[in-house]
Amino acid sequence: MSKTERKPRLDRIRAKAYREDPDLDDLVNDFKEWSTYTEYLVFRIENRYTLEKKWRAVQAYKRGNKIYSLRLRKRLRHLYDIPEVKKFNYKDRSSKHTSNILLVTLTYRRDR
Repeated sequence: MSKTERKPRLDRIRAKAYREDPDLDDLVNDFKEWSTYTEYLVFRIENRYTLEKKWRAVQAYKRGNKIYSLRLRKRLRHLYDIPEVKKFNYKDRSSKHTSNILLVTLTYRRDR
């Protein structure tokens, strides 16, 4: 990467998103670039008793990258194991139906 190129940063993408009329294609491309840009975090581990120091580098956990996907899949793995069960017939209007189905919607505020 040359000196004129800058690392993709999420705060810059968010700043573009809050403009009056953001270019959605540009935002999607910027987000993809940010999420696939490989970054590492370096940690120094020090043993408090022996004072031995070790260094460890791990890939950064960012929404949209492989690490995020793997951790999310691991956290939600029990949902993948739920058998396909027909809870009720939605066309049948003859009685009241109840279910333990969870409905998740992705919403956001348009005024920001």
